[in-house]
Formats: sequence, C-alpha cells, structure tokens
Amino acid sequence: MIKVKGYINPTVINTVDGTFAVSGSNWINVPEGTTLKDLNWIDITPKIKKTKLHKWEVKSPSKSRPGKFNTYLVKFDGTYSCTCLGYTYRRKCRHITKISESFRPSRGRAGAGVV
Repeated sequence: MIKVKGYINPTVINTVDGTFAVSGSNWINVPEGTTLKDLNWIDITPKIKKTKLHKWEVKSPSKSRPGKFNTYLVKFDGTYSCTCLGYTYRRKCRHITKISESFRPSRGRAGAGVV
C-alpha cells in the first residue's frame, strides 16, 4: 500500500515523466502499473469541532454619555462576535478581548505562572 496524504480523493496519473498518485497539489511518484486499489488515502482535512454557543453581556461605560453604560452581547460559537460598532467595522473589539483574556491563566511577577 502506498500512503497518499491530501484533502481530495487521490487518483493515478500517467505522464511522460512517470506515474504519479495525485491528491490535490500532492504528487507522489509511484511505480508504473499502480492502481487506485494500491493507494491508502490519508485525509488531512482539518476536523471542525462544533462548540456550544456561549453568550456574555458586557457593560461598558459610554464615551458620549458620562456616567451611563452600554450593554453589548458577546457570543462564542467557535469564533467570537460582538454587537458593538467596533466589531461591526473592525471585526475586533475591547469587549471580546476582555472576555477572551478572562480565560487565560493569570501570571505572577516576572512571568512566573501562578496556579
């Protein structure tokens, strides 16, 4: 068996330069007379894991109305999104940063990990 890694089912191609097993952009030189039955395809397509939808309400002080707060909804279902205008225009915002950094382990002085 000849192992062929790729995203697409492999095929065997005969050219003037030889016989090749091809899967996407992966070309492997194989002996003449090789058939599909001689190939062992290893699918390297990334596996996508479905995640549960998480939601957080983030209260943020209003810049235009001192003393008032705006409430934004941050969602995570594999990727983050936010209802604020910053996310709408730039695809990143301080509300997402605040939520995502809350999951990182805290660090002590001089980078020493705190358990």
